[in-house]
Amino acid sequence: MGKFAERMPARKALIDRFVYDKQPTLNNVALDAGTAPLDTLWGLYFATGSYDPVLRMVSILDWAKDVNNVERLTIGNMTKLSLATNASRDKDLLDMLKSSLSHENKDTRVVLQEVIDAAETFEFARVRKDAVAAIDQLKQKGPASTRNFQWWGTAGQTALALGCIVAGAMGHMEVGIPCIVGGAVSGAALKYLTPQ
Repeated sequence: MGKFAERMPARKALIDRFVYDKQPTLNNVALDAGTAPLDTLWGLYFATGSYDPVLRMVSILDWAKDVNNVERLTIGNMTKLSLATNASRDKDLLDMLKSSLSHENKDTRVVLQEVIDAAETFEFARVRKDAVAAIDQLKQKGPASTRNFQWWGTAGQTALALGCIVAGAMGHMEVGIPCIVGGAVSGAALKYLTPQ
């Protein structure tokens, strides 16, 4: 890039950012930074036929099953759908995806197999429908980590309350004040610690 900078004076500032590590290169850009990195990877694949951009896209396919982050879930499903639609028209791409199956981890392999199946059967509507349903569910119910935390917190409060009732029924009134304070503190802690 440095060698061509003087031929493109209008792009000198941008080139300097890449050359001097002030701007992440395509190999370093975060793929959860929106749709631009995904579009750029597709452009690189179509321009060169290289396996590297496809490999980067395959590496984030497991985001299509993310239950905590809407942005990652959306980008993962966009990647899944775009890989399936393009692989249905590009045999070399489909062959690349099939060869990747044996090298990926279990979670990615499941989604990659769904991509391959959709590409071979042209069932893109199902992929799109599943993606929209997963995104809507995550938006509606919230992250799974929050739901699990709330469930365990509620179960703990219930166990504490049940212990207090049993102690009171058995005539242990000395437990009453700590139970009331403990119940109030645990309720406030659960409300404060639950991620919003």
